Amino acid sequence: MSANGMAKGTLDRLVNIDPIWTNPNTYNADNPLKENYYRPDNWWVQGVLVHHTRLLTAVPYEVPDILKPAFNFGGLSLTQQLEAYVHNFLRTRQSVSDMASNFATKVLKTDMTGNMQADSCMSYGDIDADSVTGRVAAMNVWQSNNGTFVIDKESEDFDIKTAPLSGLGELQAQSQEFMAGIPGIPLVKLFGIQPQGLNASSEGEIRVFYDEIAAFQEANVGPTVRAIFNLAQINLWGEIDERLDFEFIHLWQLSEKEAAEVEKIKTDTDAVNVQAGVVAPEEARKRQAADPQSIYRNVSLAGPPPEPPDPETDGAGLEELLRRGEESEDG
Repeated sequence: MSANGMAKGTLDRLVNIDPIWTNPNTYNADNPLKENYYRPDNWWVQGVLVHHTRLLTAVPYEVPDILKPAFNFGGLSLTQQLEAYVHNFLRTRQSVSDMASNFATKVLKTDMTGNMQADSCMSYGDIDADSVTGRVAAMNVWQSNNGTFVIDKESEDFDIKTAPLSGLGELQAQSQEFMAGIPGIPLVKLFGIQPQGLNASSEGEIRVFYDEIAAFQEANVGPTVRAIFNLAQINLWGEIDERLDFEFIHLWQLSEKEAAEVEKIKTDTDAVNVQAGVVAPEEARKRQAADPQSIYRNVSLAGPPPEPPDPETDGAGLEELLRRGEESEDG
């Protein structure tokens, strides 16, 4: 991947290959001292042999060397890591639903042997099941806010047994949070769940999430993008310009108010340093011009700094100009 290996204008195209269509051909599995230990030298892509320098791979979740052939040198997928947690969530969700729909059980206390036996037999095996079923069916039909149950005063009683439902919501929410913990995505972004409670905020979690993405980009996406970046230069100009570089866009962005506050702090720092003689005004202007986050980054700061306003001729600077403008409007 250099000017000696590729001529200007010879790049045909870049294509994204799904890993399922690739298979390693040869790799070093006997000498750990070599650089290509458990790294394929070439790949089969649907019957076409491709050198490893022509097939750029990105494996974010690698497995130990001994397991790499079993995973086709593609590492562990995120779906495999999430599988157990997804199954646990589905089981918890169904269990919570079953508990909520069956949290109350009606209990009819009756003399089954005395009132529902067949042929005056005292054996429990001779209980008339149809009589019991009919009795319960009648009570279910009458069950409503306007229904009335008729039970024997002496030998029957009716009760409702309920199971406590407290804590079921926390169990289901916790199993859902486990699914978000594997990819490291905040709940508000993955499921749209807002944090609950007084002064609750997801700002810290989102900041950590953005930092994790930035590290992931540099570690896993950066090498592939850099290789394509160099290939594009060779294809355009026949050489690699070492002065050119790229960087990923920062996901965390300051608001206009926050950016203005940061700029004011920098300005105050420059003013103190200039007054103390630490830096010259020209050096402060160079720092301002080189700062990519400065609000004056598009302004030409070349040349000497302007002279400060003269109180005798310009009054008190901007405040004096505003006062004169108000006086002219009143006049």
